[in-house]
Amino acid sequence: MATEAKQDTDKATSDSTNSNLEALCTDMFSKSTKYLQGELKSTANEYDLLHDLNDAAVVKYTDMAALVGTLKDTMEDMNKKYAKLQPYLEKIDKLEESITKLEDVAKGLDDYSKRLENKYKKLVRT
Repeated sequence: MATEAKQDTDKATSDSTNSNLEALCTDMFSKSTKYLQGELKSTANEYDLLHDLNDAAVVKYTDMAALVGTLKDTMEDMNKKYAKLQPYLEKIDKLEESITKLEDVAKGLDDYSKRLENKYKKLVRT
């Protein structure tokens, strides 16, 4: 009888330990599940953020491409206008050179006339 009581006590203790172990395992799996779900949600949020950043970059680069296209067209127009003006600019440069030479000649003539005037004044005094 003592062995039967001991077996009953061992069986009750074993059942209690198994129940406690099952509860701990269930709790562990539940917490592990919550942890993994949190990690997956965090990863999904990062993916969504990366997707939003990519969308913003696409918009930005599209705007930049449109701006570059406009600048290219404007530069081509400016180059055409400059090419049309080039002969006139060359004429202006030649005219400027001629004016500079004319100014030099006028200055030389002015100096010469002053010297002549001084000589005339000396001749008149004597």
